Amino acid sequence: MEDRAAGLEEIDAATRKTSALMVSKNRVEDLVRQSRDNFLSKRLERRQAEAVLELLLDEEARNAERRSQSELDEWHRAANRRPAPVASAEE
Repeated sequence: MEDRAAGLEEIDAATRKTSALMVSKNRVEDLVRQSRDNFLSKRLERRQAEAVLELLLDEEARNAERRSQSELDEWHRAANRRPAPVASAEE
């Protein structure tokens, strides 16, 4: 009879430990889920920022190329507007 009572006490103790561990497990799972969500949202923000930065850098490079080409065009126009050198009488 004593062994039977001890066995029932062991079952009750195991049930209480299981309940306590399940509560802890649920809390830890919630913390992991929150950490994962935070990580994913930060990663998404970082990727969006990288995409915007890349677009801005591409636009800046295109504008620099246009300015450079415009300066070359102006230089070429200015070079072609110069009067032709006057031929000297010795030639």
